[in-house]
Amino acid sequence: MKVVVVFLGLALLLGVACSRREAGAPPLLDESAPYEITRAEGTPTLEPATLPAVTPSPTIAPPASPPTKRPSPTLSPAERPTPAPTTIVAGYTRKEEPCDDRTTPSPVFREGLGGGLCAFYYPPETQVGSVPFESIKKGYWSDLHPRDPTLLVSGVNEGLKARVFLGVRVSGGYGIHVVNVSVEESHIRLTVVVTSPLPSQAVFAAMTHPFHVVVIAKEDIVSPPGTTWSMVTKDGKVLAETVYPPVPTVPFFSIAKGAAGSPRLILS
Repeated sequence: MKVVVVFLGLALLLGVACSRREAGAPPLLDESAPYEITRAEGTPTLEPATLPAVTPSPTIAPPASPPTKRPSPTLSPAERPTPAPTTIVAGYTRKEEPCDDRTTPSPVFREGLGGGLCAFYYPPETQVGSVPFESIKKGYWSDLHPRDPTLLVSGVNEGLKARVFLGVRVSGGYGIHVVNVSVEESHIRLTVVVTSPLPSQAVFAAMTHPFHVVVIAKEDIVSPPGTTWSMVTKDGKVLAETVYPPVPTVPFFSIAKGAAGSPRLILS
């Protein structure tokens, strides 16, 4: 709106000036005469505004580069931590040794400890001085799956076969291992070690029936009829017993039975 008013005012003044010029009237302002602009009394003098000093923006330092990851120092054998003594964990033999990709003996599980050391868990070892036996098969499932610990003995061409069963377990990671066979008169003992899942070991969720089958050669053991076989733990706890070979019974035939008289047995 103000712009329109200004343009209208300028047009009006221009029109008046043109009219005066055409009529021969003197101009409103003598352009040839020097003139000066005077300030009316009471008009305030405008002082230039004082601008506040501009504070320069602080200089932002570039972000520091991440620290360089230093490679782990290689420890000499003399600087490595002293391995802890061998211990038994969940039935396994635990040894702290330098980390490497070992295959013989094959560990069941390996856990890193730092400083170049690892904890290796090995299956139970066979005791030295026991009656020699051969491990035939070991696993989680078999054709037989008794609910409780069971010992079965049978004769084979090579000798005597003993099958030990741990019973039903709710997951993997459990096992039973024959580590010793000893003979005491007419009593044969199979010492077993029961293993369970390690705290940091991943296992599958399924019903299992751990077992171990071993064979004892004929020349290494004598088992007369009526010999008692026991499956025991290292601390002497009996898990199962059986008799093999069974004591033969005397054959007989029933000849007659009577309601009033005593039964008669004829032995042959």
